Amino acid sequence: MSKPSMPTALVVVLVFMGLSVALDITLALMGEGGIKPWVRPVLTIALMVGLIRGREGARALLRGLAFLGLIISAIAVAMAADVLSNLGMLGSLGVVTMGALGFGIVSCVMMIWGLGRDDVKDWMSQKRIAEFERNSAMG
Repeated sequence: MSKPSMPTALVVVLVFMGLSVALDITLALMGEGGIKPWVRPVLTIALMVGLIRGREGARALLRGLAFLGLIISAIAVAMAADVLSNLGMLGSLGVVTMGALGFGIVSCVMMIWGLGRDDVKDWMSQKRIAEFERNSAMG
């Protein structure tokens, strides 16, 4: 049985998650240390592994978190726009702030879209079935 290739939408989701991990690790290395800055990248990597292994729970959790993140990001954009305009700081700081918030919104939309696609669901199901068959054959 040939392995089906990973859907492009899932690759895009994993790339966005990888960028998030890289940013989180960079911020953790710049921080004061401790365990707290490392929690998010570790959890994100665990969810990435869950997606790659075809775990439906990881897909459902990530979609739910993406919906929540989309709502929070939209509120943050509105609040940041208000604060920046009141302070008269719509120049470069405003562009950087809105760009970061915009990246958050795009990431959430990509995750909702990508993880909701039928080809991604089918690929993940095939991964689970193949793993089950491998485990059944072994024992």
